[in-house]
Amino acid sequence: MLFKDSKEELRINKFLRTYANISRRQADKLIQQGKVRINNKKATHGELVTPGDKIYLFNNLITPRKIIYRYILLNKPVGYICSRVGDKTVFELLERERVGLNYVGRLDVNTSGALLFTNDGVMANCLMKSNVSRIYEVLLDTPLSPDAVELLKQGPSLDGEIVKLGKIKIYKRDVEIELFEGRQREVRRIFESMGSKVIKLNRISFAGISINTLPVSKYRKLSSSEIRELIKLKKIAK
Repeated sequence: MLFKDSKEELRINKFLRTYANISRRQADKLIQQGKVRINNKKATHGELVTPGDKIYLFNNLITPRKIIYRYILLNKPVGYICSRVGDKTVFELLERERVGLNYVGRLDVNTSGALLFTNDGVMANCLMKSNVSRIYEVLLDTPLSPDAVELLKQGPSLDGEIVKLGKIKIYKRDVEIELFEGRQREVRRIFESMGSKVIKLNRISFAGISINTLPVSKYRKLSSSEIRELIKLKKIAK
């Protein structure tokens, strides 16, 4: 629904994030610098915008428009970084689709697999704050010992806290593991604590969205059913 046709009030930083395509942090900074006006007055932090208000950024009128949200899944290859700057960034693989998109749940340079992109900032924030499923394929340097297998099933400790795990499949050096957090280097650190080194790490699913037969370095748009499932998660996380 267009903002101008609704009765909803929005905080000024959320309005700018939605219709000026900038982050809330950037919006707050610009408000503080006096670069944002509501009608003929400088905006203040936390101020509410109503449908009849005129919002100016750098003296340019921001016109509310219907937002078309996009959701894309990339099968990230090893060697690419989750960044907009630098050599071999994941955005290079998105070609023309990259405009306005941000990744959700970064993968380090040596990890491959499912990487979600969207221009739906609320969705991205909800997914990162909620305990969505993340499923990884892991290749270890050596098979886990019986004690390590038992510890993994009971729930290993990381940073003084028990890590919540979901489904676990173990076959010699190959392990499939489901996690619900996005701590830095979480999978690698779990197995390092058990005396094993991760040789290969591939995320095959994020928030229920699977790479399946998607080739490495390729991307696809999410299906309608996948988007509906994400919207359900979004509502739960609010």
